[in-house]
Amino acid sequence: MVFNEVSYFKFRSNSSDLIEGSPIIEGKFLFQWPYYWTEDKCINWTLVEAIASDVRSWIDTHMENNFIPTHLIRDLSILSYMTTRFWSCPLLNEEAIFQGRKNLLLFTKFLTITYTLDDDAEFRSGAQDHNIFVEELACLCYNILTFKYDTLEEFTEHIQDSKSQLKNSYYAEKTLLWYDIAQELKNEYGLTKKQTKFFAWEVKNMFDYHSWCGTVDYSHLKNEKRQNYFRHYTGGPVAIMEFVFLLHGIHLKSVDRKNKYWSRYMLLAGKLVNNVNDVMSLKKELEEKAMDSSVLVHIRNGLDITTALNKSLADHDEALEELREIFFYLKEYKEKKYKDRTEDDEYEILIQAMEICNKFVGPQIKALHLMNRYNKFDYSFV
Repeated sequence: MVFNEVSYFKFRSNSSDLIEGSPIIEGKFLFQWPYYWTEDKCINWTLVEAIASDVRSWIDTHMENNFIPTHLIRDLSILSYMTTRFWSCPLLNEEAIFQGRKNLLLFTKFLTITYTLDDDAEFRSGAQDHNIFVEELACLCYNILTFKYDTLEEFTEHIQDSKSQLKNSYYAEKTLLWYDIAQELKNEYGLTKKQTKFFAWEVKNMFDYHSWCGTVDYSHLKNEKRQNYFRHYTGGPVAIMEFVFLLHGIHLKSVDRKNKYWSRYMLLAGKLVNNVNDVMSLKKELEEKAMDSSVLVHIRNGLDITTALNKSLADHDEALEELREIFFYLKEYKEKKYKDRTEDDEYEILIQAMEICNKFVGPQIKALHLMNRYNKFDYSFV
C-alpha cells in the first residue's frame, strides 16, 4: 500500500485503450491520505468472484429477462469489496467474517441495481416522459426503502399505476430487486423506517435531480454552478455511504447531521468520489455525451479537454486538502476537550462515521482503475 504524503497519482491513456481520433487523457491527482494503493496480489479475488457469482444468481432468480451484464456485476463487486475492506479482514473472528460477507453481498446487490437504474435514467434523456420517469422512480425507491409496501402485491399495484415507462417489465423487474433488498434490511437487519429515512432520501435525490423544472433532458446541467450542486446528488456517493453506515450499525441523529463540520465533510467526500469518477470515465462520458460530468460541463462552457480536465483535478485536490484539515482538526479537538471523560461525547459518532468515509474514499482510484467500466491508464506515483 502506498502512503506517501507528498505523492501524486500521475496517469495517461493506455495505448491499448485508444482508438483513432480519441484524445489522450492525462494528468495527476493529489494522492495523500486517506488515499492508498493496494497491489493486485493483496486483493481477495476469490471473494470478489464469489460475491459476483452470488449477485448474478440472485438477479437471475428474480428477473425473467437478463438485463444486467455479468461484466458490470463483476466491476461493482470489485468496487464494493475495495471500499469496504473492513468487512473482509482475515483477522476478524468467525462471526464477524460471516456478518461481513453478508454485508458485502447486500451492498453489492444495492450497488448493482442502483447503478443500472441510474444508467437507465440517463439513457432515457430526451424522452417525453423522462421527467415523469425519474420523479416516479425517485418516489418509488423512497417508498420501498422506508418500507411503505407491506406486501409484494401492494408494491406491484403501485408500479402498474405508473404514468411513465416505469411499469415496463424492463424497469419494473429491477425495482422489484430494490424491494427484495428493503425486505432484507427490515427482516434480517431489523432496521426501522426512522433509521432508513435519511438513506432513502439520498437515494431519492439521486434520481430526482435528473430533472429540473420539468426538463426532459439534462439541459439544466449546462450551468456550471448548478451542475456542481446537482452532481453531489446524482453521483450517488452520499447515498452509497449512507447504506454502508446502515449495514455497519452507525445511525446518525438529525442533530449530528446539522454539525457544521459533518455537512461540509460529506460534501467534500462526495466531491472526491465524483471527480475521480468523472476523470477516470472521461473517455466513456465523451462517447456517451454525458451531461453530469464535471469535466464535460467545463468543455460545454468553452474549455478544451486538457484545461477542463485540469480544472476538475484542481477542484479534487482542493477538496482533498480541506477534507484532511477537517478530520485532523476534529480528532485533535476531541482528544483535547474530552481527554478526562470516559462517556461518549458529541463528536464520537461523527468521527466513527468519518473514519468509515475515509476507508470508502481511500481506494477509489485503485478500484476504478480495476473496473472494465472505466478508462485504462498507465500510471506512476510522483
